[in-house]
Amino acid sequence: MKLHQKESRAWKLQTLVMCLVFMVVLISALATALFISIYVTKNEEKHLSEKIQAIARVTANSTVVIQSLQGKSEVDIQRYANEIRALSDVGFVVVMDMDLIRKSHPLSEEVGQSFFNREDAKESLEGKEYFSIEEGPLGMGMRVFTPVYDERDEQIGVVVVGVSLDTVESLARDSRKYVYIGAILQLCLGAIGAYYLSCYMKRKLYGLEPVEIAKLLQERNAMIESAKEGIIGVNEDGKIAVVSGEALKLMGFERKEELVGQPIDDHMPSLAKAMRNGRSEENVEQVFNHRTVLANNVPIMHKGKVIGGLSVFKDKTDLQDMADQLTGIKLYTESLRAQSHEFMNKFHVILGLAHLKKYKEMSRYIENLVEDYEAEKGFIVKRIKNPLFAGFLLGKLSKARELGIQLVINEDSYMPSDIKEELIHDLIRIAGNLIENAFDALDGVKGKRVFFSIGVMDGEMVLEVSDNGRGIPEEIAEVIFQKGYSTKGVDRGYGLFLTKQSIDKLNGTIELKTKPGAGTLFTVILPLWHAEGVMDK
Repeated sequence: MKLHQKESRAWKLQTLVMCLVFMVVLISALATALFISIYVTKNEEKHLSEKIQAIARVTANSTVVIQSLQGKSEVDIQRYANEIRALSDVGFVVVMDMDLIRKSHPLSEEVGQSFFNREDAKESLEGKEYFSIEEGPLGMGMRVFTPVYDERDEQIGVVVVGVSLDTVESLARDSRKYVYIGAILQLCLGAIGAYYLSCYMKRKLYGLEPVEIAKLLQERNAMIESAKEGIIGVNEDGKIAVVSGEALKLMGFERKEELVGQPIDDHMPSLAKAMRNGRSEENVEQVFNHRTVLANNVPIMHKGKVIGGLSVFKDKTDLQDMADQLTGIKLYTESLRAQSHEFMNKFHVILGLAHLKKYKEMSRYIENLVEDYEAEKGFIVKRIKNPLFAGFLLGKLSKARELGIQLVINEDSYMPSDIKEELIHDLIRIAGNLIENAFDALDGVKGKRVFFSIGVMDGEMVLEVSDNGRGIPEEIAEVIFQKGYSTKGVDRGYGLFLTKQSIDKLNGTIELKTKPGAGTLFTVILPLWHAEGVMDK
């Protein structure tokens, strides 16, 4: 038979904090009560000893007591001593002569009797004043022996004043009662404080336990380190608190210790600005060690207050390469879709003629299609030697026919075959964006036409795209290449921006000529022969 041991469940943080705080308060309260109780007891004993000593001295110096012990007065010492005892609230006041015979005592039967413990009173006959704790007829008591002197400073008797130890303990107990009440109140307040402290900690930690926090921290670190983007986290004081390995690489640092704890203003002013303004900023260019990155900066808000900041950034070159690839793929996809759509339309015509058994008409239709396609294909293949760019132009011709636009390719267009594939992708992206832009410019225009030409002249590749649209207003022409600018709605305006970036990357230029009501002409010039690695050798 297997024995199953129940795993001990770890205490919750709230319970642990509450118990620990309560235990600390309990121990401190008990220790405080103990020390105060001892102090109060000692203090009460000291106070009573001083009190009975003072009463004993007053009594010993009383004319009534001195004259009575000398036999010069008929005053009743017993009555006098009892009055003093009653007024001073002590246990007893005993007056004795030098033979230790009591002249007064709280118990009248003890008057005239010898002192109970003669050995204890022996030193008082030698003129010494002292305290003693002994048992007498009234029980255990604390007492003081004070000698009585006459006018010639000769000792004529002894005064003993004392209190019962029960009285001392009673007074100390009354004082300790308040100490205990204070300790209990301290415990109650400590328990309430411990409860609210534990609740506050739980609220601040969003109800998470230490194990859960540790797990979240591990997961956060794993996610940050696995990200391909640079990540920087900033605390409320504007100091860098979190930095990923990719961020170190992009910023040119080797160890996190070089950045953590440093002011963000010294390393990433754009994030510091976003935190000061309390507004997110997207695609902000930031230069690190001659390397440009695009950063998304987000201030971390809590109840309307900035408590930190986060920046996620990536090398601009990597983003540009990714955008280039995506743009090229999009253009290829659109060309294939247009050709597929055109083919399906023609196939439906052929299928319809076959159902109608119009075989002669179908034959002539197919022959015309083949002739048109061969003529179009033959023209492009003859002038455009690169098959990728030739296929791209055939796709654009198909899309133009689908849109009811006449795409005219200049008969003098020419592209050599020895251009590297990397440049072909850039050319396709540049030409594709300009042609698409021309298609969009013809919306609502009759007799839609787009003209395209490409050729090599004096070691430079010249590419032109024009349309017979409405043209571009002068104020728009000045900002048309800016990122995000578009007249076609939000999340647009990246085509011409990426086109301009691709041209700049190839050390080329782009020129815009436009006239309202007369169309637009884009001219792109790329320095083919002087650009390193452009031509296949």
